[in-house]
Amino acid sequence: IARQVYGNDHLQVAFALHRLARAHLSAEDGDYSHCEALEEECLRIVKNQLGPDHPDFARPLNTLAMAYKEQGKYAAAESHIAEALRILKQKLGSNHPDVGYTVLNYALIFIKQGKYSEAEPLIAQGLGIVRGYFGSTHPAVAECLSGLAVKFSKQGNFTAAEPLFEEALKIARQVYGNDSVQHPFVAEVLRAFKAASLEKGNVH
Repeated sequence: IARQVYGNDHLQVAFALHRLARAHLSAEDGDYSHCEALEEECLRIVKNQLGPDHPDFARPLNTLAMAYKEQGKYAAAESHIAEALRILKQKLGSNHPDVGYTVLNYALIFIKQGKYSEAEPLIAQGLGIVRGYFGSTHPAVAECLSGLAVKFSKQGNFTAAEPLFEEALKIARQVYGNDSVQHPFVAEVLRAFKAASLEKGNVH
C-alpha cells in the first residue's frame, strides 16, 4: 500500500519496510533472511533520501545486526552495530536513549557468544544511559533489564539472569503496584523468570 501511495523510493516505504523487518526479527520462528532483505532495501531508500549519517539510517543497521547475531554472523553483527552506534552518538549525543539501547544490543552480540566479560561493561554503560535519561524506576529500564535477563537465561546463564529479573520485577511493582501480577509486562516477566528457574531446576 505504501508503495502504491508514495512510490518505491519514499521514506514512508522505508519506514514500513523497517517495521516489517522488525516483525520478522521478533517472530518466534525468526525469518532472518526476509528481515535482511527488507532492511537492505530500507537502507537503500534512507541513504538516498537522508544520507548515510542520519539516525534513520542507524535503525535498520541495528535490526540487521540483531538478525546477523541470531544466525551466528557475529563479525557482520558487530560491524553493523558499531556503525549504528557511531551515527547515533554523532547525531543524537552520547546520552540519548537510542544510544543506550544500541549499546545494549551490542552487549547481546557478546552474550549470544557466551563472551560475558565483554558484555558486562556494555550492559553497565547501556543501562546507565537509559537510567540517566528516564530515571532508575522507569518502565523502560525494567524492559531493558528483563530483555537482558531473557537473553542470559537462553544462554543458560541463570546466575546473571536472576538479579536482572528481580530488579525488573522490583521496578515494575513500584510503577504498577504490588498487586500488578495481571499487568501484561509483569505477567510476562514472571513467566520468563519461572521458565528460567524451571530450566535451572529451582522450581519443582
